[in-house]
Amino acid sequence: MGSGGRLVQADLQGDVFRLSVLGSVAGALVPGERKGGGRRGAVREFSRGSRRRLLEMLARVDWEAEARRGRLKFLSVTYPADFPTARQSKAHLEAFRRVLERKFPELWGVWRLEEQRRGAPHYHFLLGGVSWVSLWWLRKVWGRIIGYRGSERLQVDVRQVRSARHARAYVSKYVAKVEAAEAAAEGQPQADPAAAAVLLEPITYPDGLREGWASPGRFWGWIRRELVPWAERVVFSLPIGEWFWRVKRVMRRAWRGVNGQRHRGAMVFGSVETWGRVLGWALNASW
Repeated sequence: MGSGGRLVQADLQGDVFRLSVLGSVAGALVPGERKGGGRRGAVREFSRGSRRRLLEMLARVDWEAEARRGRLKFLSVTYPADFPTARQSKAHLEAFRRVLERKFPELWGVWRLEEQRRGAPHYHFLLGGVSWVSLWWLRKVWGRIIGYRGSERLQVDVRQVRSARHARAYVSKYVAKVEAAEAAAEGQPQADPAAAAVLLEPITYPDGLREGWASPGRFWGWIRRELVPWAERVVFSLPIGEWFWRVKRVMRRAWRGVNGQRHRGAMVFGSVETWGRVLGWALNASW
């Protein structure tokens, strides 16, 4: 059943199912371990790799528990006619985060920087641990942070997340920025957390709208990651064999973006229950 003493690690959590081919049984590397190091280069775009990492991490969250308690919120803030560069806006983001953390001791979440068509920075937040928040208070705080003195109402929006499905749809549409046409092109449902962003190209904009975006820094990040309610996780390792290739064939039928290389792992999005049954079938058929 084995192949060169290799192991395959199965990782099931939330809406993530990942198979990772490790080294030998004696000296396997755990997925996620980093070899070497080096200085990280300047971040200039929301790349497909960054989007893939964001989607995977958010798919591992237990959205159902927080949604049932009414503690999930969508929040977005933007700038008026005068706006800073993307890099300069990070100081505003940091100040806003500190105010939110002081106001809500149990708050956690993720933020996402988006470039509007006019070139202005725009922030989306998916926040947990917050039962209620005043829109008037949010506008006041954001306006004070950015030094707004105008008479027009600032574009600040907050919405209640009704369910885990609602949260996943928001992740696909706003946080990971998967447009309906792009999702359809990849054969993925529009509101699916898998949202084909896994292999989408970086978002591009017309020439002339990149001023202030030469080096914007990170496009997303966590707020109090230590408080995130992760879904229950199941991880185990088995020798590589026929069961592995059976499962990969099913994964490829579920999503065509899964690589077809024989000794490479793969990841898909979907319920743990469904992929647990696929694993059970493949193992029973192989032994």
